[in-house]
Amino acid sequence: MTLTDILPSLRRSLPDPMDRDAWPAGTIARVDDLIVEGASMTEAAQMHGTPLLREGDACVRRTQGLRIATGMRATVIVLRVLFVAHHPGGALLLHVDADLSGVPAALEEMRLLGRVSTAHDAPAFLVHEVPSAHGAPFLRLGSGLPADLCTGDLLAVPAAGSIRREHVTVGLRAVPLPVTAA
Repeated sequence: MTLTDILPSLRRSLPDPMDRDAWPAGTIARVDDLIVEGASMTEAAQMHGTPLLREGDACVRRTQGLRIATGMRATVIVLRVLFVAHHPGGALLLHVDADLSGVPAALEEMRLLGRVSTAHDAPAFLVHEVPSAHGAPFLRLGSGLPADLCTGDLLAVPAAGSIRREHVTVGLRAVPLPVTAA
């Protein structure tokens, strides 16, 4: 448990802690943004849309984000919340514009971008309207997200390796209707 978990109002002045080894080397956390390879992820998502993928050098474990030439890559995936449902038990059920079930995303590192929330965290699940290729209708996030999460919010999550757009299939895909003979 961190200070921002206990006192969410501290998020106005301190970014939520992050495992620097999970993100591309040199990633900088701000209270409402991430800087990856010198670029603001919030601004990049506004300019290029979501899901947005930004690749960088991977960190060597236990170096606290130092850039060491290994040839390994890491990717930041920025996605947009399309819909939030609140489970009676307090959990957030999130529909987002990407399907992360097929990528090695560090879901426990998912964080809010674009605004500062002083709401306490709530357990969160990514929900797939159509079961994913891996058959899971839900992905549980390893940590909570602010309970006031809403439609349009941006989220960022790191993933190991070089992730391409086709790896992050768009969520809420349409299911074709069966064709019947007339």
